Amino acid sequence: MNLTPLKMLTAATAPVKTFTMHRITEFEGLRSILAWWVVLAHMLQACGFKPQNLPRLFSKVISAGYAVDIFIILSGFVIFLLLDVNRNKNYRQFIIERFFRIYPLFITAFFAAIALLPLRVAVLKNGQWNNLEYAATILQQAQNAYDYFIFHVVTHLTLLHGIFPDELLPSSSVAFLGPVWSLSLEWQFYLIAPFLILYMGRSWIASFSILGTIFIVRKLVSDLSFGYGAFLPLKMEFFLIGIFSYYAYKFTQLNPKLIQKAFPVLPIGLVLGILLLCFFPRNIAEMALPTEIWLIALCAAIAQSLQIKHSLFNAVARVLNHPILQHLGKVSYSTYVTHVFVFWVVMWVAMTIAPGIDRGSMLIVLSSIGTLGVLALSFALYYGIEKPFIQIGKRFSKKANSQSTAL
Repeated sequence: MNLTPLKMLTAATAPVKTFTMHRITEFEGLRSILAWWVVLAHMLQACGFKPQNLPRLFSKVISAGYAVDIFIILSGFVIFLLLDVNRNKNYRQFIIERFFRIYPLFITAFFAAIALLPLRVAVLKNGQWNNLEYAATILQQAQNAYDYFIFHVVTHLTLLHGIFPDELLPSSSVAFLGPVWSLSLEWQFYLIAPFLILYMGRSWIASFSILGTIFIVRKLVSDLSFGYGAFLPLKMEFFLIGIFSYYAYKFTQLNPKLIQKAFPVLPIGLVLGILLLCFFPRNIAEMALPTEIWLIALCAAIAQSLQIKHSLFNAVARVLNHPILQHLGKVSYSTYVTHVFVFWVVMWVAMTIAPGIDRGSMLIVLSSIGTLGVLALSFALYYGIEKPFIQIGKRFSKKANSQSTAL
């Protein structure tokens, strides 16, 4: 019988201590905060505000890149958790379930973005509130989408549009819809993650060899441009932080008494880490900031799961477990992918009604009408597309398991 990566892992490794998978609700709340962090950043950009013209601390807060980096860390954690606790599933099952989790909404948003592209161009060309530099950049991306239309469509349909450098296919990762660059990155990770956990289960040397190869590829493509780092080797360190965080979390669940004794010193380490950010080179600090935020959420989840009393992390856990954040976290994928559609439509309507609308007035419109529209669309897409296709994916996954068992 042929063994696929996940089943090979089960066969190749000795019995290990396991823990029962439970839903980590703190991460649901974290997803909602990250998604709306991105919404806020894009709202300010759409209204013509420049982060560099804002106070330094606030300019960092509204940088969508930090939020996406934390999303990537969270993905590394969650995917390795799923792979580790579902070792009876094969590679085909894993890919089927991941495909039906992200592709239906992605392809819906992709074709909607194509249909709305003329409206988006009209807003960028005629909006009096626009930041000219930002508008010129987005208009160039739209022009590249038109100029290389067939190539962009084909690469997006495969969800591998992020692997093509701009030198080969201009604006490959962001041509029609900016946020979906990270979906290509996710898909690239899904394709290799089962093999990565397989070799980590067999040999650290083998796993480091794979990682070494990834970073060699990263070095080889360092002179090429990939929009937002949509090529997996360019963001692999954030997935690795998530992967190692998963194994740390697993260790805490298997050794609760030890962790309860050591837990009080964690805040000291986090505070020192935050202070050290001031002295790091900029490129390292930019990676460390999302890592620090992630570690605070992770510690809150650990404290909650082990019922450790700690004022800071218990307070963070209470915030992340707030019912509003839990509901928003459930629909955060739809929020992240499609919020810009609402912005484009609302800005076009506002521009049509009041052609001379200024930057501040547009911000008021987007933060009120736009926010309500994003919420409505997010819940509609979750219940209309995401949730049904998740169930369809599970059914196909079971069929794939039955077929492989028969073979």
